[in-house]
Amino acid sequence: MTEMLTAIERMPDAYKVIWVAFWLAGATLLERLAPLSHAPYDRLRHARVNGALLGTTLMINALFGLALVRLLPWLAEHQFGLFQQITWPLWAELLLTVLILDFLAQYVVHYLLHNLPLLWRFHMVHHSDTHVDATTGTRHHPLDYAVREAFSLVIVALLGVQSLTTCSIAC
Repeated sequence: MTEMLTAIERMPDAYKVIWVAFWLAGATLLERLAPLSHAPYDRLRHARVNGALLGTTLMINALFGLALVRLLPWLAEHQFGLFQQITWPLWAELLLTVLILDFLAQYVVHYLLHNLPLLWRFHMVHHSDTHVDATTGTRHHPLDYAVREAFSLVIVALLGVQSLTTCSIAC
C-alpha cells in the first residue's frame, strides 16, 4: 500500500493530467461509438463551455493544493488533529481519511449544495447541463468547487493528516 501511494505521490503532475485526459477522451470516444442519446447538439461548443469550467476547477484545485502543502507541516509541528494524537497503521489512517472525507466533504457538502439556497445557485451550474456527457462531471461553478475544497481542507486539518501520501489520494 505504501509503495503504491508513494508511486502516485511521486508521479509528475503532467502524467496525472495526461491520465485524466486519457480517460476523458476514452469516455468521449465510447459516447460517440455507442451514444445513449441521439439528440443533436454542438458537441464542440458544449465541450468548450465545460472545458472552461474545468479550467477554473483546476486552478482552484492548484490553490488548495498549495494551501494543503503549507498546512501539513503546520499540523505536524503543532501536533494538531486526530492522527497527531494517535498512532495507527497507514492503511487504517488512509481508510478512515477516505471514509470521513467522502462522507463529509462529498456527501454532506453535496447535500448542503442542494439544500441551502445560496449554495444551490452555484451548484445548479452542474445540474444545468442539458446534454449530459463525459464532460458533465467536470462542470462546476468556481464557488461550488471552492466550497468543496474548503470543507476538505478543514477536515484534513481536524484529522491531522500526517503526510502528503495519505492526503494525495483522499483529497
